[in-house]
Amino acid sequence: MDYKIHSFFPLNEQERKQLQDSAELVNVWESLPAAFAGLRAEFAELREAYDTLRAEHEELKQAVARQLHPAKSVPQPAQNAAAVGDIVPFGAYEWNIIRIQGNMLTLLCTQCVCTMPYQEALQWLNTDFYQSFSPAEKAQICEVFWPDFRMFVQLLKRKDAEALSPDILACGSWWWLLSEDDRWNRAAVVFSDGGIGITGAGQDYSSYGVRPVIMVKI
Repeated sequence: MDYKIHSFFPLNEQERKQLQDSAELVNVWESLPAAFAGLRAEFAELREAYDTLRAEHEELKQAVARQLHPAKSVPQPAQNAAAVGDIVPFGAYEWNIIRIQGNMLTLLCTQCVCTMPYQEALQWLNTDFYQSFSPAEKAQICEVFWPDFRMFVQLLKRKDAEALSPDILACGSWWWLLSEDDRWNRAAVVFSDGGIGITGAGQDYSSYGVRPVIMVKI
């Protein structure tokens, strides 16, 4: 709305100018909502363009990473028949094949990748450690389920450890097994010589190793 000056009384030049300035301020004030709406629309367009560029940048970055660091895949059975106990490369690590089910291999890392409290291990394995794999490698890793937790990288279960030879279990240090009972705040461990400590250790101990387990499709 364009406000104009109407007065029933004579005004001097200064008073007229003040009224004119006030009318202009009212006009500017009432035009602000439309101006803000225009700015919001422009911001939305800029945000959409930014999101598009960001997605393109991420795709380009992944493409460059695949060129610079080709994925190390588990050998295909047709090319090299896999057997339990074999050691295969995957990602930046070497792994023992501990189970074969059709086109699925269960792999146990040949060494501990770090030491930390049991309470932190699963979270770390499925964040920082999992992100160390390339997109192609992640596509091969299968998701597994544990009570209240979905994960791609896990720890070895005690019953699975008991089925393996000490030669595979021994890695020169003590390491955690997956705890199936947290009532006593303890988790079973494997000794440096491959023996299994059923009574386990307190889950807050930080000196025991983390030895990842993954299931991969071949």
